[in-house]
Amino acid sequence: DFVVSGTSSSSSLDDTAITNDLKEWYHALRNTKAILLHCIAVGLGMTDDPNFFVKLHNENNDALRLLKYPPGNVTTGNRCKEHSDY
Repeated sequence: DFVVSGTSSSSSLDDTAITNDLKEWYHALRNTKAILLHCIAVGLGMTDDPNFFVKLHNENNDALRLLKYPPGNVTTGNRCKEHSDY
Protein backbone atom coordinates (compact mmCIF):
# COMPACT_ATOMS: atom_id res chain seq x y z
CA ASP A 1 0.00 0.00 0.00
CA PHE A 2 2.74 2.46 0.95
CA VAL A 3 6.45 1.97 0.32
CA VAL A 4 9.30 4.21 1.42
CA SER A 5 12.46 3.68 -0.59
CA GLY A 6 15.74 5.49 -0.91
CA THR A 7 15.89 6.61 2.69
CA SER A 8 19.23 7.68 4.04
CA SER A 9 20.66 5.83 7.02
CA SER A 10 22.51 9.01 8.06
CA SER A 11 19.26 10.83 8.80
CA SER A 12 19.16 12.47 12.21
CA LEU A 13 15.36 12.42 12.20
CA ASP A 14 13.24 9.55 13.43
CA ASP A 15 12.49 7.48 10.31
CA THR A 16 9.36 5.99 11.88
CA ALA A 17 7.89 9.44 12.53
CA ILE A 18 8.75 10.54 8.99
CA THR A 19 7.18 7.41 7.52
CA ASN A 20 4.02 7.89 9.57
CA ASP A 21 3.80 11.55 8.50
CA LEU A 22 4.26 10.57 4.85
CA LYS A 23 1.61 7.86 5.13
CA GLU A 24 -0.82 10.37 6.61
CA TRP A 25 -0.04 12.89 3.85
CA TYR A 26 -0.33 10.22 1.14
CA HIS A 27 -3.76 9.13 2.39
CA ALA A 28 -4.89 12.77 2.68
CA LEU A 29 -3.87 13.32 -0.96
CA ARG A 30 -5.77 10.19 -2.05
CA ASN A 31 -8.82 11.46 -0.16
CA THR A 32 -8.49 14.85 -1.84
CA LYS A 33 -8.27 13.13 -5.24
CA ALA A 34 -11.52 11.26 -4.57
CA ILE A 35 -13.29 14.44 -3.46
CA LEU A 36 -12.13 16.36 -6.53
CA LEU A 37 -13.17 13.55 -8.89
CA HIS A 38 -16.57 13.41 -7.20
CA CYS A 39 -16.95 17.19 -7.58
CA ILE A 40 -16.03 17.02 -11.27
CA ALA A 41 -18.75 14.41 -11.87
CA VAL A 42 -21.32 16.48 -9.98
CA GLY A 43 -20.24 19.59 -11.90
CA LEU A 44 -20.75 17.72 -15.17
CA GLY A 45 -24.26 16.81 -14.06
CA MET A 46 -23.54 13.12 -13.58
CA THR A 47 -26.09 12.84 -10.77
CA ASP A 48 -26.92 9.22 -11.64
CA ASP A 49 -23.36 8.18 -10.67
CA PRO A 50 -21.41 10.99 -8.96
CA ASN A 51 -18.60 8.54 -8.12
CA PHE A 52 -18.05 7.54 -11.76
CA PHE A 53 -14.54 9.04 -11.92
CA VAL A 54 -13.68 7.95 -8.37
CA LYS A 55 -14.30 4.33 -9.36
CA LEU A 56 -12.15 4.72 -12.48
CA HIS A 57 -9.23 6.01 -10.40
CA ASN A 58 -9.57 3.73 -7.39
CA GLU A 59 -6.68 1.41 -8.23
CA ASN A 60 -3.85 1.67 -5.76
CA ASN A 61 -1.33 2.93 -8.31
CA ASP A 62 -0.61 6.45 -7.06
CA ALA A 63 2.97 7.58 -6.64
CA LEU A 64 4.31 10.20 -4.27
CA ARG A 65 7.88 11.12 -5.16
CA LEU A 66 9.88 13.25 -2.79
CA LEU A 67 12.85 14.57 -4.70
CA LYS A 68 15.83 16.28 -3.15
CA TYR A 69 18.05 18.25 -5.49
CA PRO A 70 21.45 19.53 -4.39
CA PRO A 71 21.55 23.28 -3.80
CA GLY A 72 22.61 25.49 -6.66
CA ASN A 73 24.39 28.81 -6.75
CA VAL A 74 24.43 31.91 -8.96
CA THR A 75 26.57 30.16 -11.59
CA THR A 76 24.37 27.06 -11.78
CA GLY A 77 21.81 28.62 -14.11
CA ASN A 78 18.58 26.86 -15.08
CA ARG A 79 18.92 23.31 -13.78
CA CYS A 80 15.50 22.24 -15.02
CA LYS A 81 16.26 21.35 -18.63
CA GLU A 82 14.07 19.30 -20.93
CA HIS A 83 13.15 16.07 -19.20
CA SER A 84 10.32 13.71 -18.46
CA ASP A 85 9.10 12.35 -15.15
CA TYR A 86 7.59 8.98 -15.86
